Amino acid sequence: MANIESRLTALGLVLPPAFSPPPGMVLPFVHVRRIGNRAVIVVANWLTLATFAVAAASAASATWGAQIGCPRKLPVLLLGLAFFGLGCMAPGREMGEFNYMLDIAPAAKRPSNIGFGNAFLLPLSLAPVLVGWLVPLTGYAPLFAGAAFFSFLAILSTTRLKEPRTEQLAALEPAEG
Repeated sequence: MANIESRLTALGLVLPPAFSPPPGMVLPFVHVRRIGNRAVIVVANWLTLATFAVAAASAASATWGAQIGCPRKLPVLLLGLAFFGLGCMAPGREMGEFNYMLDIAPAAKRPSNIGFGNAFLLPLSLAPVLVGWLVPLTGYAPLFAGAAFFSFLAILSTTRLKEPRTEQLAALEPAEG
């Protein structure tokens, strides 16, 4: 590492010091080690459900908000809040999902499991095209409500997952007797 740093210094570039959190601050990935990746996925799915519910409320308030006296900017604020929430939460969910796959896969099959996991995400890349086609037919509120429904199904499926780290730690503990 010193060789790289000396070359960068010769070029006039200086690396910033290594990050160290302030005393008493605990970074999120420390909690992941304690609670496991399954819990991260479940919490992220609940947050996804909440953001889609906020987006559906935004679309609904744009439709009938004027009739009940909602401010005109409320739909924009709610939609902004929903996208902000998705943007903040999605990287954590992905970290939990990929680490969960690494936890459950045998070491020799980990690369192929990650590859297959990414391949199964391919149909999701077509979702924006499908949604863009459906918006003129249905409007935004039903689409966001449908996304919230699928988020609820994701919650149901992920709460049934086993936490592999719990089983691994139990196997390491000596038997009491």
